Amino acid sequence: MVKIGERYFEVKIIRKNNKNIYLRVKGDVLEVTCPRNIARDDVLRFINQKADWIDKTVLKREVRQETSKLVIDSGIYYKGKKYPLNVLKGNASLKIDKDSITIHCRSGEMEDAIKVFYKESKKEILADIYRLQDKYLKILKDYGYNEVPDYKIKLLKSMWGVNYTKKNLVVINERLIHFEDRCLEAVLWHELLHFIVPNHSKRFHEVLEYHMSDYKKIIKSIY
Repeated sequence: MVKIGERYFEVKIIRKNNKNIYLRVKGDVLEVTCPRNIARDDVLRFINQKADWIDKTVLKREVRQETSKLVIDSGIYYKGKKYPLNVLKGNASLKIDKDSITIHCRSGEMEDAIKVFYKESKKEILADIYRLQDKYLKILKDYGYNEVPDYKIKLLKSMWGVNYTKKNLVVINERLIHFEDRCLEAVLWHELLHFIVPNHSKRFHEVLEYHMSDYKKIIKSIY
């Protein structure tokens, strides 16, 4: 455990056959990857030298969290707009009005209400995907892809979407329900394009941005 400013962090040291030292801030853990022959005291000195950088990194993270559309408290973001949130006890249901969102769940507790929200929102994401896909499947047809993929909506911890080419499947992160429709469209187009370009090569990005010129701007808004 080390103290940086007013915060305490656990230190996780990963020794590898590399030449340099790398530092990552993961929540309340400072993860240091370093050469095998470096002593723990040297690692701690390295961390202290990076104290200002650690403080700035944590501050930036906290600011992002405070303004993130993923935060659910007394309000909730739905398709880019923040609504006051009402959680009530009752049979599971999600109701979206012009000025508020009401979630009924058995316990009447926030944790269960959030589960209901994502479960019910999957239907809306799928409906949006089916509405958006034709435009991009027509593009892919010109490149030789003539299939219609299957879709699955689920929680992805570190990605907005995944393409399983061999299964002809696209998985979309359920958290995209919090963002504008254009964000879902950008992620969908990215994953569909992998059916003809399975990597992130120069060609992939050229085709991607040729058909969606504001792709980078859109994606930046959700990271």
